Amino acid sequence: MESLQRHGVRPLLRSDPSCPFRLKEIYDPPAVLYVKGAIQPEDDWCITLVGTRRVTA
Repeated sequence: MESLQRHGVRPLLRSDPSCPFRLKEIYDPPAVLYVKGAIQPEDDWCITLVGTRRVTA
């Protein structure tokens, strides 16, 4: 947590009201997002890339 704070990053849980509502609608959404900066209303229409959960060769 100290490292996150030092870098200006905050964990955003799925249960947090500020979590993007469209993210809650997908199949198996991530339990935690790491956010740097603020989430704005216009971000509802952004596209993002989330890394894989189970890396394979």
